[in-house]
Amino acid sequence: MAGSVSQKSLKQWEKLVDDYHNSFSNSKVRILNQIAEANFVATRWEFTATQTGEYMGLAPTNKRVTWTGVEIDRFAQDKIAESWVDWDKYRLFHELGLIKSN
Repeated sequence: MAGSVSQKSLKQWEKLVDDYHNSFSNSKVRILNQIAEANFVATRWEFTATQTGEYMGLAPTNKRVTWTGVEIDRFAQDKIAESWVDWDKYRLFHELGLIKSN
């Protein structure tokens, strides 16, 4: 549905993080840019990791992969109240061999 927003519960976020840690090792996060204004912080980041566990049904490849994304967080009472994340799944999936380019 156009314009719909995917919301995750805390348990869903915990599972997402656990799945990532079980699939990738040697993770490095690099902050490329960060801008703060009022109660918002926008961060452009880069992840690099090695796929050493099963990921989305793909057996470990031991490939070192890199992907980027942007996260915008809204803070309230010194805590993140809302977060929007957009990341380059295509680049990650392509590097892992989950999708082929033409």
